[in-house]
Amino acid sequence: YTLSLHDALPICQTIEADAAYYAAIRADKEQKAKLQAIFDSLESSVHSKHLSAKKDFEFHMTIATIAGNSITEQVMSTLSDKLLKVVTHNIVNTLISEVKREEVFEEHRQICEAISSGDGEKARQKMWKHLQGARDRYEKLHKQ
Repeated sequence: YTLSLHDALPICQTIEADAAYYAAIRADKEQKAKLQAIFDSLESSVHSKHLSAKKDFEFHMTIATIAGNSITEQVMSTLSDKLLKVVTHNIVNTLISEVKREEVFEEHRQICEAISSGDGEKARQKMWKHLQGARDRYEKLHKQ
Protein backbone atom coordinates (compact mmCIF):
# COMPACT_ATOMS: atom_id res chain seq x y z
CA TYR A 1 0.00 0.00 0.00
CA THR A 2 1.34 3.40 -0.97
CA LEU A 3 0.31 6.25 1.27
CA SER A 4 -0.86 9.24 -0.73
CA LEU A 5 -0.24 12.81 0.29
CA HIS A 6 -3.99 13.19 0.72
CA ASP A 7 -3.93 10.31 3.24
CA ALA A 8 -0.72 11.43 4.97
CA LEU A 9 -1.89 14.95 5.82
CA PRO A 10 -4.62 14.04 8.35
CA ILE A 11 -2.30 11.50 9.99
CA CYS A 12 0.41 14.14 10.31
CA GLN A 13 -2.07 16.63 11.67
CA THR A 14 -3.06 14.31 14.49
CA ILE A 15 0.47 13.20 15.34
CA GLU A 16 2.05 16.65 15.11
CA ALA A 17 -0.65 18.35 17.17
CA ASP A 18 0.05 15.94 20.02
CA ALA A 19 3.81 16.27 19.48
CA ALA A 20 3.48 20.06 19.86
CA TYR A 21 1.56 19.56 23.10
CA TYR A 22 4.22 17.28 24.57
CA ALA A 23 7.07 19.44 23.28
CA ALA A 24 5.56 22.41 25.11
CA ILE A 25 5.23 20.62 28.42
CA ARG A 26 8.51 18.67 28.23
CA ALA A 27 11.03 20.93 26.50
CA ASP A 28 13.98 22.11 28.53
CA LYS A 29 15.79 25.42 28.01
CA GLU A 30 18.29 23.94 25.56
CA GLN A 31 15.57 22.32 23.44
CA LYS A 32 13.56 25.54 23.38
CA ALA A 33 16.67 27.42 22.29
CA LYS A 34 17.26 24.90 19.49
CA LEU A 35 13.68 25.26 18.28
CA GLN A 36 14.00 29.05 18.43
CA ALA A 37 17.21 28.93 16.38
CA ILE A 38 15.50 26.80 13.73
CA PHE A 39 12.54 29.18 13.74
CA ASP A 40 14.90 32.16 13.39
CA SER A 41 16.51 30.49 10.38
CA LEU A 42 13.07 29.87 8.89
CA GLU A 43 12.20 33.52 9.54
CA SER A 44 15.31 34.68 7.68
CA SER A 45 14.38 32.55 4.68
CA VAL A 46 10.82 33.92 4.69
CA HIS A 47 11.98 37.53 4.82
CA SER A 48 14.46 36.91 2.00
CA LYS A 49 11.54 35.42 0.03
CA HIS A 50 13.33 32.09 -0.14
CA LEU A 51 11.28 29.57 1.79
CA SER A 52 13.18 26.40 2.52
CA ALA A 53 11.21 23.16 2.62
CA LYS A 54 14.07 21.55 4.53
CA LYS A 55 14.03 24.28 7.21
CA ASP A 56 10.26 23.99 7.52
CA PHE A 57 10.56 20.22 7.79
CA GLU A 58 13.39 20.55 10.33
CA PHE A 59 11.14 22.78 12.46
CA HIS A 60 8.45 20.07 12.52
CA MET A 61 10.89 17.20 13.14
CA THR A 62 12.52 19.11 16.00
CA ILE A 63 9.13 19.43 17.66
CA ALA A 64 8.61 15.68 17.25
CA THR A 65 12.00 15.04 18.85
CA ILE A 66 11.40 17.46 21.71
CA ALA A 67 8.07 15.74 22.41
CA GLY A 68 10.13 12.87 23.81
CA ASN A 69 8.15 10.01 22.31
CA SER A 70 10.17 7.58 20.22
CA ILE A 71 7.05 6.27 18.47
CA THR A 72 6.13 9.79 17.34
CA GLU A 73 9.65 10.25 16.00
CA GLN A 74 9.55 6.89 14.20
CA VAL A 75 6.19 7.63 12.60
CA MET A 76 7.35 11.09 11.53
CA SER A 77 10.54 9.57 10.13
CA THR A 78 8.54 6.94 8.24
CA LEU A 79 6.32 9.61 6.76
CA SER A 80 9.26 11.94 6.12
CA ASP A 81 9.36 11.51 2.35
CA LYS A 82 5.66 12.28 2.09
CA LEU A 83 5.92 15.14 4.56
CA LEU A 84 8.82 16.73 2.73
CA LYS A 85 6.87 16.50 -0.53
CA VAL A 86 3.87 18.17 1.12
CA VAL A 87 6.04 20.90 2.60
CA THR A 88 7.88 21.44 -0.69
CA HIS A 89 4.62 21.51 -2.62
CA ASN A 90 3.00 23.94 -0.22
CA ILE A 91 6.06 26.18 -0.19
CA VAL A 92 5.99 26.42 -3.99
CA ASN A 93 2.32 27.41 -3.72
CA THR A 94 3.01 29.81 -0.86
CA LEU A 95 5.76 31.59 -2.81
CA ILE A 96 3.13 32.69 -5.29
CA SER A 97 1.53 34.90 -2.68
CA GLU A 98 3.31 37.07 -0.13
CA VAL A 99 0.13 37.06 1.95
CA LYS A 100 0.19 33.24 2.14
CA ARG A 101 3.92 33.26 2.89
CA GLU A 102 3.35 35.62 5.83
CA GLU A 103 0.34 33.58 6.96
CA VAL A 104 2.38 30.37 7.08
CA PHE A 105 5.22 32.15 8.86
CA GLU A 106 2.78 33.51 11.44
CA GLU A 107 1.44 29.98 12.02
CA HIS A 108 4.99 28.79 12.73
CA ARG A 109 5.64 31.75 15.03
CA GLN A 110 2.54 30.96 17.09
CA ILE A 111 3.57 27.31 17.44
CA CYS A 112 7.09 28.28 18.50
CA GLU A 113 5.80 30.79 21.06
CA ALA A 114 3.33 28.32 22.55
CA ILE A 115 6.04 25.68 22.93
CA SER A 116 8.51 28.21 24.36
CA SER A 117 5.95 29.37 26.92
CA GLY A 118 5.15 25.77 27.93
CA ASP A 119 1.48 26.06 26.94
CA GLY A 120 0.68 22.54 25.74
CA GLU A 121 -2.95 23.14 24.80
CA LYS A 122 -2.14 26.28 22.86
CA ALA A 123 0.73 24.50 21.07
CA ARG A 124 -1.61 21.65 20.13
CA GLN A 125 -4.26 24.07 18.82
CA LYS A 126 -1.76 26.16 16.85
CA MET A 127 -0.18 23.08 15.25
CA TRP A 128 -3.62 21.70 14.38
CA LYS A 129 -4.58 25.03 12.80
CA HIS A 130 -1.29 25.24 10.88
CA LEU A 131 -1.65 21.74 9.45
CA GLN A 132 -5.31 22.33 8.65
CA GLY A 133 -4.11 25.33 6.66
CA ALA A 134 -1.57 23.11 4.90
CA ARG A 135 -4.32 20.61 4.09
CA ASP A 136 -6.58 23.38 2.79
CA ARG A 137 -3.79 24.86 0.64
CA TYR A 138 -2.89 21.41 -0.72
CA GLU A 139 -6.50 20.52 -1.53
CA LYS A 140 -7.15 23.89 -3.14
CA LEU A 141 -4.11 23.43 -5.35
CA HIS A 142 -5.33 20.02 -6.50
CA LYS A 143 -8.82 21.24 -7.34
CA GLN A 144 -7.45 23.76 -9.82
